[in-house]
Amino acid sequence: MSRDEYRDSLEGTIPKVVQVVRAASSLAAQDVNFFKTLDGSLGQEIDSSASKLLGSISNLLNNITEEVQDSRFQKMDFDSDYAWKHITNTIDHLFEKADIKLDELSRTSAGKSEPSDSQLMYLDDKEVLNNNSNVSYPTKVMTKPQDSFRFKVDTTEKSSFKPKISYKPNALVSYDESLRLRNAGDDGDFSFYPQPYEYEIDNQPYPEFVIQKKEPIEAQSWKETSATWIDSKDGLLRMVDELRSSTEIAVDLEHHDYRSYYGLVCLMQISNRQNDWLVDTLALRDDLEVLNEIFTNPQILKVFHGAFMDIIWLQRDLGLYIVSLFDTYHAAKKLGLSKFSLAYLLESFAKFKTSKKYQLADWRLRPLSPAMKAYARSDTHFLLYIYDQMRNKLLENDGKLQEVLYESRQVAKRRFEYTKFRPISSTTTALVYSPLMVSNPREPYSSIMSQYNVPAFKKPLIEILFEWRDRVAKRQDESVRYIMPNQLLVTLASLNHPVDAQKVIAASSYVTESVRTHAEEIANLLDMTLKQIEKQDWELMNNIYDQNEPYRHSIDSVTVLKDQNVFNKLYRKCSKLFTTIDQDILRQKSVLFSEKIQGIANNFSVSYDKGKPTSTTTLDICNRINFVRQQFKEMYQEKVQPNILQKDTTTLREAPVHTPAEVQAKPREDPAEIIKLKSNKTTSFQTKSPATVDDEEPINYNENRRILDETLPKSRTKNQKKRSYDPYAQGYDGPKPAKKQQRLNQGRTATFNASK
Repeated sequence: MSRDEYRDSLEGTIPKVVQVVRAASSLAAQDVNFFKTLDGSLGQEIDSSASKLLGSISNLLNNITEEVQDSRFQKMDFDSDYAWKHITNTIDHLFEKADIKLDELSRTSAGKSEPSDSQLMYLDDKEVLNNNSNVSYPTKVMTKPQDSFRFKVDTTEKSSFKPKISYKPNALVSYDESLRLRNAGDDGDFSFYPQPYEYEIDNQPYPEFVIQKKEPIEAQSWKETSATWIDSKDGLLRMVDELRSSTEIAVDLEHHDYRSYYGLVCLMQISNRQNDWLVDTLALRDDLEVLNEIFTNPQILKVFHGAFMDIIWLQRDLGLYIVSLFDTYHAAKKLGLSKFSLAYLLESFAKFKTSKKYQLADWRLRPLSPAMKAYARSDTHFLLYIYDQMRNKLLENDGKLQEVLYESRQVAKRRFEYTKFRPISSTTTALVYSPLMVSNPREPYSSIMSQYNVPAFKKPLIEILFEWRDRVAKRQDESVRYIMPNQLLVTLASLNHPVDAQKVIAASSYVTESVRTHAEEIANLLDMTLKQIEKQDWELMNNIYDQNEPYRHSIDSVTVLKDQNVFNKLYRKCSKLFTTIDQDILRQKSVLFSEKIQGIANNFSVSYDKGKPTSTTTLDICNRINFVRQQFKEMYQEKVQPNILQKDTTTLREAPVHTPAEVQAKPREDPAEIIKLKSNKTTSFQTKSPATVDDEEPINYNENRRILDETLPKSRTKNQKKRSYDPYAQGYDGPKPAKKQQRLNQGRTATFNASK
């Protein structure tokens, strides 16, 4: 096959592979076993397809490498998720090897002088593959290690966290003084226990050899040595005796935080210049305090990489503290390396290539597989050799080593504290870690609302679910992610009233076991909260309605008199207008001028009900007042306005006053013909004679803008310029823009959305 044909076939294959992967991912998100129980023929077809797929994978792997020449994949139970996980791990390993070979080829083709990957050591690939049959995977129902702890995990958080030490070796401040309660002061109304070794960390000097440049000491042979497994008190004491003669040790931890509220330290790796140890911290959880004799000895340097959380885990679970810490993470930052990860340091300084697939492994498993032990051992086996090289590089730059030691001291001084007793001030917050590290401790759920853009009116729902999740997680010693992930929490908060257990279970395609078990309880909480929100919304709407309806409830006599005075003023002000119109209209019976309106002052009564004045007559009067105002307004616009528009503008300001007898003596006139204007046949503004008034046409007020302006147009001065003609100023209608869509107002309430 030519290169062009190969490229064409590859371009056609990749899109199909992508489609297959997407289809497989969407299928994996469904409950396949459930659908198999509904249809027997469907189940048989799925099992047949899975068997064929396993056979294809086995043949593919056998053709790729000789390291997996067996047919065990075809014998696996494809109903087990962990069987498929084993296959994916094997494929990931092969992809990793292919990536290494591609890097080697690229470096060779580029002609780089750097050592090629062929000179690197690798995590024992053959040992990992050959022992795949012995790899332990957790069963679906796994016994929790914390159930066998001698001292149970306390999640009540009734008081601040007390350090788990019974004595204090290598102390500058006594044990009693270090464990004395202190007042939080400005940080809150509570007391807390300080970090027991805070004073020693700040004041104990580092060993002299730390600031001396020496030849790096290479680590022991990776393939010729092995790690010692420690899971008994006798083995622990033997290790401590050997560590006492060391000047530098490397330490690392493996942690699990999915099936525990606070988390669990599952494994501790310790290495000196000669040996490696793997300490089972689950089996020896309550017996490791003796390590403080080594960890707090200022003459023994403790090398960690990224000890930011290791310091917290050590004191929270094991009661261990670190004095004379050297953090290679901060050393990498000060040296300006391109990456700061331990895997990068191992490859750059120790020429060792580790694997990434065990970073998120379940370290609670017992026994650990050889591959997991090898991965854990590699974290500390080369770390002292890396430290030697980084220390020499730091000494070549003035002040860099001192900066790394200062940053390492700050990390070592960190302490664990329960969320309720976490300090608020920024000066102490950086040194304190809590299970819930949120910006707003009073509303810890606010970060979820911000992250998922939850509307403000759903805040009570988010809060009630957040508190329920935290309460159940503490009671069962599970992580909040295991009880109810944030995405599921937000989905449940979006349910509308009414809510029942079935609605909770069907809210998402992925519902945790805890949510299924407590579906009825969650439904009741949501339903009750939604009813409270709706009730509060209606109360708010009623309050707004009450403020806008002053006559909706009882009205006292003061309010009535006030409205009566307003009417009287309005009547007196407008009565002058009737001097030029027929005065008899005031004597006619009408809705507007009836006897009730004329005697409004005596037409209301006030009664008292439970000390509050009430009156139905008052409400009728108020309605009449509003009606009168509207009638005056319309009459003023339609009849009165033309009568007062005379050419002499002074008549508008000073209307003549006539007596009723004079008004009656005038001849009756048609109001529609009171005002007429002669047609203007000339171009100039000239006053017409009174004899031609009847021949004029009525004024069109919409087309005559200068009807009230009797002044002649002024001629332009010399300094005024004639306005240039703009052909687009008028009469040009271009395409109109689309109307802007109104954005959903997050301030609208749940009641509004439910009733929409």
